[in-house]
Amino acid sequence: MAKKKSRKKTRPPGYDPNEARRQRLEARRKAREEDVRKKVQAQRRERWIRRGALVLLFAGVFWFVFMRNTRPDAIAGNDLDLFSETVSEPTHVQGTVNYPMTPPVIGQHSASVIPCGTYAQTPPNEQFVHVLEHGTVGILYKPDEVPAEDIASIEEFVREYDSHVLSAPYPMMDESAIAVTSWGEMMRLDSWEPDATSEYIDAFINKAPEKVNCPMGANDSYQPPDAGEPEGEETPPDDGAEGDADADNNGGGNNGGGNNDGGNNGGGNNGAGDDGGG
Repeated sequence: MAKKKSRKKTRPPGYDPNEARRQRLEARRKAREEDVRKKVQAQRRERWIRRGALVLLFAGVFWFVFMRNTRPDAIAGNDLDLFSETVSEPTHVQGTVNYPMTPPVIGQHSASVIPCGTYAQTPPNEQFVHVLEHGTVGILYKPDEVPAEDIASIEEFVREYDSHVLSAPYPMMDESAIAVTSWGEMMRLDSWEPDATSEYIDAFINKAPEKVNCPMGANDSYQPPDAGEPEGEETPPDDGAEGDADADNNGGGNNGGGNNDGGNNGGGNNGAGDDGGG
């Protein structure tokens, strides 16, 4: 058989096979460089992510250790009174305690405790301080300085909570009309501020040394004393009653007086006679 003749590939004029080879090598080199660049960028991103995670971790640990228990010194523009005195042992005592602040918010207290809720009467200081130790926030108000509608608003505000909030009248306050209190803290208010009080509760509820449940067992509403006669004074009788009383007195006086006078006269005559005879 006759051999087939090989046909040479025709190349365009000016074609340089070495140049084509260089272009292929250059394309491969650039592809490798792009791969390396992408890997470096990915490694940098991973390093930054790891560093960011470590920073967040250290910040969280720092907050938990040092900042978690830091108390604010003001809420909604109202300065807070902060007390950090050490409670003397024993913490539970009998009888009354002389507290250095009014109302009391920290110190020795009674072994018994009151439930949370709304009170119509002032609870004993020693039991009130004990419930603050359980993480309760107490809203105390001076009833002769807080309007009745604000007192009703305070009680409705307290009833919105499931536990650890109470309200009560506290007439003995002399520095403010309202005191929002917790274990070792107090915010004094000249008037009822529900938003500031809500922020205070968020900051301090259940932040006391003892985490003890405080059910809403009290549900009394404050009733202001009747505006009328001052307590302890008798109401004067009307004219008719006075006339009847005078008539009774006169009648009784004549009857009794006649008998008494007679007895006295008789006694006087007898006495005088005995004396004269002597």
